[in-house]
Amino acid sequence: MYLYLTYSTVQNVLLQHGMAHNAEFLLGARQNHLGRLPNHFKPADLAGQTQALPWHAELSSRAGYDVAAFHTRWNHTAMRQMLGEEAVFATILRDPVSQFESMYNYYDFYKGRVSIHKFIKE
Repeated sequence: MYLYLTYSTVQNVLLQHGMAHNAEFLLGARQNHLGRLPNHFKPADLAGQTQALPWHAELSSRAGYDVAAFHTRWNHTAMRQMLGEEAVFATILRDPVSQFESMYNYYDFYKGRVSIHKFIKE
């Protein structure tokens, strides 16, 4: 079992490996991350998505997921609950400045009305 919070290249390798081995993937109904950012992931975040994720109730009740390869705010207890006690966890860390710049652009903070330099100073 795997958990990888990663860039898309490594994520794609994990997804392809999981698909080749009929793995059960822990994923959200709409986005490429688990949970409701900026909060930490918790299983309740997926509980209301039974129409989009009909398998979730059964898999989550028995720690039946095999792979979680999407962005999330780390919650060790929740991941153990979803993936089981034998899951192995790994991550790739980014330089904090580079990560912030990427997040600033990805989420369109202030819709471009405030430069990142002014945003940092305020």
